[in-house]
Amino acid sequence: METTGGLAVFACAADDRIPVSLINSGLIEHPATGRPVVAHVAYGDSRRVARLAVADHCSLAWHDGPKWLATEGRSRLVFGPWDERAAENDPDLQSDEDQYSQLLRTIYRSAGGSEHPDWPEFDAAMRRERRVAVLVDIDRLYGIHWD
Repeated sequence: METTGGLAVFACAADDRIPVSLINSGLIEHPATGRPVVAHVAYGDSRRVARLAVADHCSLAWHDGPKWLATEGRSRLVFGPWDERAAENDPDLQSDEDQYSQLLRTIYRSAGGSEHPDWPEFDAAMRRERRVAVLVDIDRLYGIHWD
């Protein structure tokens, strides 16, 4: 595995539990700062989004055979312009529908390493499902990682 992309274990504290999810994630440049962040896309009404809205620290881990890499950091939820919660976005992340679609496409490419076969259908599904971009700062990085 050449980069931190693809399947990852995602964990975020919620009350006295630490639930985990298996997600597709990838390394992208933050749309406002250009700094590297780990990104994935979540359903807008998911428990993960609800938890991250309250407790924004999380961890992700990837593996490739005996090698593994983990990161911890603060997550930022970026809501689509059609979502009433978009007013909660950082002012630097306010975007129109085309910019938001481009962000979700960038995350898709980074997480899966490929092009979607039908981008207009992808965009429509992201809007219909009220998908949320999750950007995770890389505050701590550790593991037996790749060269």
